[in-house]
Amino acid sequence: MKYFKYIISIIILIISIIIILQNTSVFKKQYKKNIILIYLDALSSKHLNCYGYHRKTSPYIDYLARKGVLFKNAFSQAPATWPSVHSTLTSQYASHFFTKKIKLKEEKLTLAEVLKQNGYYTAGFSSSPIVTKTETSYSLGGFEQGFDTFDDSIYKGEKKNWQWRSPEGIIEHALRWLDANYKKNFFLFLYIMDPHDVYHSPEPYNSLYDPDYPGKKLIIAGAPTFYEKKILEGTETGLNDRDIFHLISLYDGEITYADAEIGRLLKKLEELNLMDDTLIIITSDHGEEFFEHGGLKHGYTLYNEAIKIPLIFMCPSQLPQNIKIDEIVQSLDIVPTVLDIVDIKKPKIMQGESLLPLIKKKKPKWRNYALSESPFADVKAIITKKWKYIHHFESKPLHPNLNDKYKKGKELYDLEHDPKERVNLYDKKPEVAKKLYLELLDLIPNLEKERLEKAKAIELDKETKEKLKSLGYLK
Repeated sequence: MKYFKYIISIIILIISIIIILQNTSVFKKQYKKNIILIYLDALSSKHLNCYGYHRKTSPYIDYLARKGVLFKNAFSQAPATWPSVHSTLTSQYASHFFTKKIKLKEEKLTLAEVLKQNGYYTAGFSSSPIVTKTETSYSLGGFEQGFDTFDDSIYKGEKKNWQWRSPEGIIEHALRWLDANYKKNFFLFLYIMDPHDVYHSPEPYNSLYDPDYPGKKLIIAGAPTFYEKKILEGTETGLNDRDIFHLISLYDGEITYADAEIGRLLKKLEELNLMDDTLIIITSDHGEEFFEHGGLKHGYTLYNEAIKIPLIFMCPSQLPQNIKIDEIVQSLDIVPTVLDIVDIKKPKIMQGESLLPLIKKKKPKWRNYALSESPFADVKAIITKKWKYIHHFESKPLHPNLNDKYKKGKELYDLEHDPKERVNLYDKKPEVAKKLYLELLDLIPNLEKERLEKAKAIELDKETKEKLKSLGYLK
């Protein structure tokens, strides 16, 4: 009996050690939620039924929205693919990536790298000639950083074989990959080129919304680039409302086609019993213009049609359902949110914020602004719930052929009363514009500030100089 007390003490000590260790990474359950991040290139949120669009273009995306969380005011960091996607995957502002050499630098930390370091098997499939690992005429590659598997071969399919190029080819690859790897803890990145132009999809989608258009051959082909070039040069396009209606109808057909393919993916997840344990994110790199402000396609302007994007998170076992959130959020918030949901600490280098407190209503005060920057027209915008301020810096743009129409100086819009951004209030509300301009300068990365300052593009009045000095950007 004299040893009984010591035995009991040892047993208690062992139990205590086990309890402590169970709360450390040594004994923590290594399994985390699977993650699927789906990009649809050039998808403007206003063309989705779940965002109020009159056409039912997106039944499967609408389903994900009902089963998850929809952000009503999500903005892309740039209206062009490479800075936008780099910005999202690294959670850094887009002008970090404003260079003609668009390969991602190795020192940048991507979502795939962070997840791989935390036990995820990472795979990416892209049908974009920009989002690649190999060099193309559009890209130096580098998007494979952090992925165990990255397949960019899909975009190389025959031009007429759109089923292979996008999105059917992406989903076929994803389904095969899931069959072979669904038992692993995975991150799957799917980059679907549709509804990017050329607006052309297989039937019945191509003639779904406007089957009887009798007009121009390039419009029938869904090829707006010829007309975009005329706009950039400042010459007349010759397009009328009927032509634009047909382009929009072809674009919407591509959305419905891509949505149907996403439906195939969801069916596979159901078959594999993965839906409850998979976080699915739907988003886009930017929107698309259809003459709302006189432009076509994307890349040069920062009006809502070009930068307001869908953002939907769905994970039945982790997130609430059928929630719509009004606050202003940005693409660079996606990665911190994903990491927060799967309980991985956000690296300090990342500039976005987790949206999980907003989703769970545990953060009464929110940043509530977004920054978007065009690499081509050298224009930047800061967006709040009430205002949008757009500043054209007039330094040399990366795209040298823009006509003067794109040098608009300063624009201020009251988004509450003028959501279509028709009335420029800069002259009537200069004090509001000035405040937003200084806040915009706060957000621009240091190297970008230096470039603009050297180009004498920043208005260095006394107040601005003092502000920049206090921030350490000027001596």
